[in-house]
Amino acid sequence: MRNEGETAALVRCDSYEEEKVQAALDRAVGFLGGYDAFFRPGMRVVIKPNLMRKSDPALCAVVHPSVIRAVAKRAAERGAHVLLAESPGGVYNPAALKGIYEAAGLLPVAEETGMELNYDTSDREVPVPGRRLKSLHVIAPLLEADLVVNIAKMKSHTLAVYSGAVKNLYGVIPGLLKAEMHFQHQSVDSFSDMVVDICDFIKPQLNIVDAIMAMEGEGPGSGDPREVDALVASLSAYAADAVSAG
Repeated sequence: MRNEGETAALVRCDSYEEEKVQAALDRAVGFLGGYDAFFRPGMRVVIKPNLMRKSDPALCAVVHPSVIRAVAKRAAERGAHVLLAESPGGVYNPAALKGIYEAAGLLPVAEETGMELNYDTSDREVPVPGRRLKSLHVIAPLLEADLVVNIAKMKSHTLAVYSGAVKNLYGVIPGLLKAEMHFQHQSVDSFSDMVVDICDFIKPQLNIVDAIMAMEGEGPGSGDPREVDALVASLSAYAADAVSAG
Protein backbone atom coordinates (compact mmCIF):
# COMPACT_ATOMS: atom_id res chain seq x y z
CA MET A 1 0.00 0.00 0.00
CA ARG A 2 1.44 3.41 -1.03
CA ASN A 3 -0.31 6.71 -0.36
CA GLU A 4 1.19 10.10 0.37
CA GLY A 5 2.45 9.90 3.96
CA GLU A 6 0.90 6.47 4.55
CA THR A 7 3.00 3.58 3.27
CA ALA A 8 2.53 0.09 4.64
CA ALA A 9 4.69 -2.96 3.99
CA LEU A 10 3.29 -6.49 4.15
CA VAL A 11 6.08 -9.09 4.33
CA ARG A 12 5.80 -12.85 4.51
CA CYS A 13 7.28 -14.52 7.60
CA ASP A 14 6.30 -18.11 8.36
CA SER A 15 8.17 -18.65 11.63
CA TYR A 16 9.24 -16.93 14.85
CA GLU A 17 12.77 -18.17 14.27
CA GLU A 18 14.93 -15.16 15.12
CA GLU A 19 16.78 -15.04 11.80
CA LYS A 20 13.55 -15.18 9.79
CA VAL A 21 11.86 -12.48 11.87
CA GLN A 22 14.89 -10.22 11.62
CA ALA A 23 15.08 -10.65 7.85
CA ALA A 24 11.35 -9.97 7.43
CA LEU A 25 11.45 -6.88 9.61
CA ASP A 26 14.55 -5.57 7.85
CA ARG A 27 12.75 -5.91 4.53
CA ALA A 28 9.60 -4.21 5.81
CA VAL A 29 11.44 -1.27 7.38
CA GLY A 30 13.61 -0.99 4.28
CA PHE A 31 10.43 -0.36 2.32
CA LEU A 32 9.77 2.59 4.68
CA GLY A 33 13.21 4.13 4.19
CA GLY A 34 15.40 1.95 6.40
CA TYR A 35 16.27 2.03 10.09
CA ASP A 36 18.39 5.18 9.77
CA ALA A 37 15.19 7.06 8.99
CA PHE A 38 13.99 6.22 12.50
CA PHE A 39 16.87 5.57 14.92
CA ARG A 40 19.75 7.93 15.76
CA PRO A 41 22.53 7.96 18.38
CA GLY A 42 21.33 9.17 21.77
CA MET A 43 17.67 8.98 20.84
CA ARG A 44 15.24 7.71 23.50
CA VAL A 45 13.21 5.02 21.74
CA VAL A 46 10.22 3.57 23.58
CA ILE A 47 8.85 0.25 22.33
CA LYS A 48 5.18 -0.07 23.20
CA PRO A 49 4.23 -3.73 22.62
CA ASN A 50 0.97 -5.54 23.23
CA LEU A 51 1.51 -7.24 26.59
CA MET A 52 -2.11 -7.10 27.69
CA ARG A 53 -1.58 -9.56 30.54
CA LYS A 54 0.69 -12.30 31.86
CA SER A 55 0.60 -14.81 29.03
CA ASP A 56 2.68 -17.32 27.10
CA PRO A 57 3.32 -15.82 23.62
CA ALA A 58 2.31 -19.16 22.09
CA LEU A 59 -1.30 -18.34 23.06
CA CYS A 60 -1.15 -15.29 20.76
CA ALA A 61 -2.56 -12.77 23.26
CA VAL A 62 0.77 -10.89 23.36
CA VAL A 63 3.50 -9.93 20.90
CA HIS A 64 6.14 -12.60 20.35
CA PRO A 65 9.55 -11.72 21.88
CA SER A 66 11.40 -12.35 18.60
CA VAL A 67 9.61 -9.38 17.02
CA ILE A 68 10.54 -7.12 19.94
CA ARG A 69 14.11 -8.42 19.80
CA ALA A 70 14.41 -7.59 16.09
CA VAL A 71 13.35 -3.96 16.66
CA ALA A 72 15.45 -3.47 19.81
CA LYS A 73 18.55 -4.92 18.16
CA ARG A 74 18.43 -2.57 15.17
CA ALA A 75 17.70 0.49 17.32
CA ALA A 76 20.56 -0.31 19.71
CA GLU A 77 22.95 -0.86 16.80
CA ARG A 78 22.30 2.75 15.80
CA GLY A 79 23.10 4.10 19.26
CA ALA A 80 19.58 4.64 20.52
CA HIS A 81 18.59 4.01 24.13
CA VAL A 82 15.73 1.51 23.99
CA LEU A 83 13.07 1.23 26.68
CA LEU A 84 10.12 -1.17 26.57
CA ALA A 85 7.04 0.24 28.29
CA GLU A 86 3.53 -1.15 28.59
CA SER A 87 0.62 -0.90 30.98
CA PRO A 88 -1.28 -4.19 30.96
CA GLY A 89 -4.79 -4.52 32.30
CA GLY A 90 -5.21 -4.96 36.04
CA VAL A 91 -2.75 -4.05 38.76
CA TYR A 92 0.05 -1.84 37.48
CA ASN A 93 3.09 -2.09 39.73
CA PRO A 94 6.71 -3.27 39.37
CA ALA A 95 5.97 -6.79 40.63
CA ALA A 96 3.16 -7.25 38.11
CA LEU A 97 5.33 -5.91 35.30
CA LYS A 98 8.16 -8.28 36.15
CA GLY A 99 5.82 -11.27 35.99
CA ILE A 100 4.50 -10.15 32.61
CA TYR A 101 8.01 -9.62 31.21
CA GLU A 102 9.08 -13.05 32.42
CA ALA A 103 6.04 -14.80 30.96
CA ALA A 104 6.52 -13.01 27.63
CA GLY A 105 10.15 -14.16 27.38
CA LEU A 106 11.55 -10.64 27.49
CA LEU A 107 14.24 -10.95 30.16
CA PRO A 108 16.73 -12.68 27.81
CA VAL A 109 15.79 -10.24 25.03
CA ALA A 110 16.63 -7.31 27.29
CA GLU A 111 19.94 -8.89 28.31
CA GLU A 112 20.93 -9.63 24.73
CA THR A 113 19.98 -6.30 23.15
CA GLY A 114 20.56 -3.89 26.04
CA MET A 115 16.89 -2.92 25.99
CA GLU A 116 15.65 -1.53 29.31
CA LEU A 117 12.42 -2.87 30.78
CA ASN A 118 10.28 -0.18 32.34
CA TYR A 119 9.30 -0.37 36.03
CA ASP A 120 8.24 3.28 36.42
CA THR A 121 4.48 3.14 37.02
CA SER A 122 3.88 6.88 37.24
CA ASP A 123 1.52 8.63 34.84
CA ARG A 124 0.51 12.15 33.89
CA GLU A 125 -2.77 13.67 32.83
CA VAL A 126 -2.58 15.47 29.49
CA PRO A 127 -5.12 17.47 27.48
CA VAL A 128 -6.52 15.68 24.41
CA PRO A 129 -8.59 17.61 21.85
CA GLY A 130 -10.33 14.48 20.60
CA ARG A 131 -13.68 13.15 19.46
CA ARG A 132 -14.52 11.72 22.88
CA LEU A 133 -11.63 12.65 25.16
CA LYS A 134 -10.70 16.03 26.58
CA SER A 135 -7.92 14.67 28.79
CA LEU A 136 -6.08 11.41 29.22
CA HIS A 137 -3.83 9.72 31.78
CA VAL A 138 -0.73 8.36 30.01
CA ILE A 139 2.10 6.28 31.47
CA ALA A 140 5.10 8.55 31.94
CA PRO A 141 7.69 6.79 29.71
CA LEU A 142 5.55 7.31 26.60
CA LEU A 143 5.48 11.06 27.21
CA GLU A 144 9.28 11.17 27.50
CA ALA A 145 10.08 9.33 24.26
CA ASP A 146 11.81 10.82 21.24
CA LEU A 147 10.28 8.07 19.13
CA VAL A 148 7.57 5.50 19.83
CA VAL A 149 7.61 2.09 18.16
CA ASN A 150 4.12 0.62 18.37
CA ILE A 151 4.26 -3.21 18.14
CA ALA A 152 0.78 -4.69 17.98
CA LYS A 153 -0.60 -8.22 17.75
CA MET A 154 -3.15 -9.05 15.05
CA LYS A 155 -6.23 -10.20 16.96
CA SER A 156 -9.99 -10.30 16.87
CA HIS A 157 -11.82 -8.16 19.43
CA THR A 158 -15.27 -8.93 20.84
CA LEU A 159 -16.25 -5.24 20.96
CA ALA A 160 -14.21 -3.51 18.26
CA VAL A 161 -14.07 -6.60 15.94
CA TYR A 162 -10.36 -6.08 15.16
CA SER A 163 -7.41 -5.23 17.40
CA GLY A 164 -4.16 -4.01 15.87
CA ALA A 165 -1.91 -0.97 15.80
CA VAL A 166 -4.51 1.66 16.75
CA LYS A 167 -6.12 -0.41 19.50
CA ASN A 168 -2.69 -1.32 20.92
CA LEU A 169 -2.27 2.26 22.09
CA TYR A 170 -5.05 1.71 24.62
CA GLY A 171 -2.17 0.27 26.64
CA VAL A 172 -0.79 3.74 27.36
CA ILE A 173 -3.60 4.16 29.91
CA PRO A 174 -2.36 3.09 33.36
CA GLY A 175 -3.56 -0.20 34.84
CA LEU A 176 -7.00 -0.29 36.39
CA LEU A 177 -8.04 2.98 34.77
CA LYS A 178 -8.62 0.95 31.58
CA ALA A 179 -11.67 -0.71 33.16
CA GLU A 180 -13.11 2.71 33.97
CA MET A 181 -12.54 3.85 30.38
CA HIS A 182 -14.25 0.71 29.08
CA PHE A 183 -17.24 1.45 31.33
CA GLN A 184 -17.45 5.02 30.02
CA HIS A 185 -17.25 3.92 26.37
CA GLN A 186 -19.35 0.77 26.02
CA SER A 187 -20.65 1.17 22.46
CA VAL A 188 -18.57 0.24 19.43
CA ASP A 189 -18.63 3.84 18.14
CA SER A 190 -17.69 5.42 21.47
CA PHE A 191 -14.93 2.92 22.18
CA SER A 192 -13.53 3.23 18.66
CA ASP A 193 -13.54 7.03 18.79
CA MET A 194 -11.72 6.85 22.12
CA VAL A 195 -8.88 4.68 20.80
CA VAL A 196 -8.58 6.95 17.75
CA ASP A 197 -8.21 9.92 20.13
CA ILE A 198 -5.43 8.10 21.95
CA CYS A 199 -3.66 7.17 18.72
CA ASP A 200 -3.85 10.72 17.40
CA PHE A 201 -2.31 11.99 20.63
CA ILE A 202 0.54 9.46 20.88
CA LYS A 203 1.40 9.57 17.14
CA PRO A 204 3.72 6.53 17.05
CA GLN A 205 6.35 6.99 14.34
CA LEU A 206 6.84 3.31 13.53
CA ASN A 207 4.00 0.79 13.69
CA ILE A 208 4.50 -2.97 13.42
CA VAL A 209 1.85 -5.68 13.50
CA ASP A 210 2.90 -9.19 14.53
CA ALA A 211 0.69 -11.34 12.30
CA ILE A 212 2.95 -14.36 12.06
CA MET A 213 0.52 -16.06 14.41
CA ALA A 214 -2.66 -14.09 15.07
CA MET A 215 -5.74 -14.62 17.25
CA GLU A 216 -9.29 -15.25 16.07
CA GLY A 217 -12.53 -15.90 17.92
CA GLU A 218 -12.89 -14.58 21.46
CA GLY A 219 -10.14 -11.97 21.22
CA PRO A 220 -8.29 -10.03 22.35
CA GLY A 221 -7.40 -12.38 25.21
CA SER A 222 -9.18 -15.73 24.93
CA GLY A 223 -9.32 -16.57 21.25
CA ASP A 224 -7.60 -19.25 19.20
CA PRO A 225 -4.20 -19.00 17.47
CA ARG A 226 -4.42 -18.54 13.70
CA GLU A 227 -1.47 -18.83 11.31
CA VAL A 228 -1.17 -15.77 9.04
CA ASP A 229 2.58 -15.78 8.29
CA ALA A 230 3.08 -12.02 7.96
CA LEU A 231 4.61 -8.89 9.44
CA VAL A 232 3.19 -5.45 8.67
CA ALA A 233 5.07 -2.18 9.13
CA SER A 234 4.04 1.42 8.53
CA LEU A 235 4.64 5.01 9.58
CA SER A 236 0.88 5.15 10.14
CA ALA A 237 -1.04 3.01 12.62
CA TYR A 238 -4.10 3.44 10.41
CA ALA A 239 -2.33 2.24 7.27
CA ALA A 240 -0.90 -0.74 9.19
CA ASP A 241 -4.41 -1.69 10.29
CA ALA A 242 -5.92 -1.13 6.84
CA VAL A 243 -3.46 -3.64 5.38
CA SER A 244 -3.75 -6.07 8.30
CA ALA A 245 -7.54 -6.10 8.34
CA GLY A 246 -7.70 -6.37 4.55
